[in-house]
Amino acid sequence: MQRICSFPTLLTGLGIALFLGQPLAAATPLWELRALEKQAVRVSLENLMTFPFVRAALEDDMLTLHGLWNNTGEGALEQFDPAKDGFVPV
Repeated sequence: MQRICSFPTLLTGLGIALFLGQPLAAATPLWELRALEKQAVRVSLENLMTFPFVRAALEDDMLTLHGLWNNTGEGALEQFDPAKDGFVPV
């Protein structure tokens, strides 16, 4: 069984605050927000892999998964690349 991605857990104050359901601080750095958004894409891909029908379709080449992150303010779109363990521009 091959993992689609590996990543460290985001344990910043922001990550802990969201985990505990705390409101975000107004002064949260933008880079932390973007890191958390991208982390959510990675976690979603991992979660999809836990469904037997998804895994079976992937193994039978009937399905491919793509994790996308967009920055609507700048018009940027990035795709998660498991080979690079990160996001790359589309």
